[in-house]
Amino acid sequence: MRIEDTDQTRKVDGSVEALTHSLQWCGIHEDEGPTAGGNFGPYVQSERLHLYKSYADTLLQDGHAYRCFCSQERLKSLRDAAARSGSGTMYDRACLGLDAVQVEEKLARNEPHTIRLKVSEGKTTLKDLVRGYVQFDHSVIDDQVLMKSDGFPTYHLANVVDDHLMGITHVIRGEEWLSSTPKHLLLYQFLGFEPPKERVGALPDFGPLIYYFFAPPDLEASTAVEMKANLLMPLRYHLTGMEVGASIGDTFQLLGKDVALGRLVGAPSTTTTA
Repeated sequence: MRIEDTDQTRKVDGSVEALTHSLQWCGIHEDEGPTAGGNFGPYVQSERLHLYKSYADTLLQDGHAYRCFCSQERLKSLRDAAARSGSGTMYDRACLGLDAVQVEEKLARNEPHTIRLKVSEGKTTLKDLVRGYVQFDHSVIDDQVLMKSDGFPTYHLANVVDDHLMGITHVIRGEEWLSSTPKHLLLYQFLGFEPPKERVGALPDFGPLIYYFFAPPDLEASTAVEMKANLLMPLRYHLTGMEVGASIGDTFQLLGKDVALGRLVGAPSTTTTA
C-alpha cells in the first residue's frame, strides 16, 4: 500500500485512515505499507521527496528534462489560446531555448520554476491488456511537468520511480490514463528502468480493481448487471452508511441517486423488478 500525497492542495485530514479502514472492511490487509512496514519504505510519497529530486536531477543532467520558468499567467494564456483554436494544450517549449548561463542567472534570483520532461522525437507503441497494441506519435505528447515549483513531484515522475523501486509488475489504471502511458514509458527508458511486465490502462470508469476482475466475456454476458451488482453493492452500502441487505426499494433508490454506481453496475435509474 502506497500513499500518494504529492498534491498537497487535495490532502484531507483523516483520508488515509478512512482508506485503510475501507480496505480492511473488504478483507484487504496490506502486506507492506505505511502501517505494516516493509523493505521498500517509506510508503508515503511526501516522505520520499529526496528520491524524486535525485532522479529529476539525473534527467536534467542527461538532457531528458529542462527547467521551465514560465509564469502561471503565461501558461494560462497558452491554454486559453488552445481552447479558442480547438486544439489540445501543448507547452510551446519557450524555456527549452534557455542556455546554461540564463538558467543559472534565474536560479540565482530564486525564480520559481518547474522541471519538464523533454519528449524525444519518434513513436511509442505499448501493449495494453484491454486494447492490445496502441501507438502514440511523440509530436502530440506534451512536455509533462515532473517537478512542481513547490519541490513536490507530479504523479508521473513519482509513480514511475516508486513502481521501479518497489518492484511493481502490473499497473492498473482507468482509461483516462492511457494517453499518459507513453510519457511513463519514456521515463522508464530515460532512467534506465525496466517497465512493468503488464499494463492495464484502458479499464472503463472505475475499472476492474484486481487482475481480470471483470473479463470482457463477463461484461457481455446477460448476467453482467447482476454479477456486478452482487460484487459492488455491499461495498457501496458500507460507504454510504446503509445496512447491508437493505430492501429492494432501498437498493433501487441508491442506484437512482448514485450516478457513479449506476454507471458502473450498468443499471438505469428507471430499472424495475417483478
